[in-house]
Amino acid sequence: MKTFSDVNMLSRFLMVVELLCGPSSYTISQIEKRTSIPRRTIYRYLNEMENAGIELRKEKSSFRIDPSSRFIRNLLKFNLFSESEAQLLLKIMDFIDEENPLKKSIREKLLSICNGFKDENSDTSARISAENISLIRVAIKEQWQVRFESYRAQQKVKDYVVEPFWLSEDSMQVWCFDTEEGKNKLFLTRRIGEAVVLNTPWQNKTKHRKGFKDVFNMIGDEPFRVKLGLNQKACNLLLEEYPLSANYIKKGDVDEWIFDAKVASVLGVGRFVIGMADCVKVYSSKKLVDYIIRFRKEHLDSISLDGGVNTDSSTKPHVGRPRKYMELKSKKQGRKQSNSKI
Repeated sequence: MKTFSDVNMLSRFLMVVELLCGPSSYTISQIEKRTSIPRRTIYRYLNEMENAGIELRKEKSSFRIDPSSRFIRNLLKFNLFSESEAQLLLKIMDFIDEENPLKKSIREKLLSICNGFKDENSDTSARISAENISLIRVAIKEQWQVRFESYRAQQKVKDYVVEPFWLSEDSMQVWCFDTEEGKNKLFLTRRIGEAVVLNTPWQNKTKHRKGFKDVFNMIGDEPFRVKLGLNQKACNLLLEEYPLSANYIKKGDVDEWIFDAKVASVLGVGRFVIGMADCVKVYSSKKLVDYIIRFRKEHLDSISLDGGVNTDSSTKPHVGRPRKYMELKSKKQGRKQSNSKI
């Protein structure tokens, strides 16, 4: 077998090996698209695999590494659990909440032990996500650009050409530099339709920076401090919905808990305060208070039971700001109205 003198060639070879270790079979055209490796090189890599004793399973015009091959079995020796232990853990996993972000990734790893790297009957989207993550890992290590095809953002579905530079431990999130918009963004791997490694090295390495992520899972570049007073009900809910907030809560006066932390955006903390308005006091910041007042005017002041516009100011809900501030604001508005009548 030939020896690889070029490190870049070796990493590309290993990327094809990792792709073919998955549950899906790939045609030469599909491998070329996912890896940006020329067809002639792919054929050479397939020959190198067979020469190295890596058994390939050919299905029509598609290829994959045979799950029963010695190569796969040797890799499985490095697992910390036996097959029976993995099966027991899979049964235990059924009792864990489906919303737990770690459940999916742990289950995939356990299935790899029981079914030779991946479960052939597992969900298609889960398999695609696992393959995308494998390619992203290689791209980060070798510093290549990647195209996220059909990424499902909140408002639209589009393609992104990015430079991935950090993948979370649970492989659920990846920090990338968006080459089109020229800024860093956090992408969710489960929303990527297909990851395609481009034959283009990073061009913006000096600009790669992870943004600040707060306990409400909001992300931003300019964090600011907020301080909230919570009763027991609000404190319990905050801890249950956002466990990381425990690091920023301390006992205040009687029957009050203080949450004091930096946040990346008013959206996460703002929604929490609005939902628990009768249980929370806002001690700071002004940015948060302004957001709550604006949210009330735009979304709450016009609510009525019949779906029409509510014009009765006496029924408007109290949201957000401390009561004294709201009473003072109400008096000022009353003086303005009386002056206008004159």
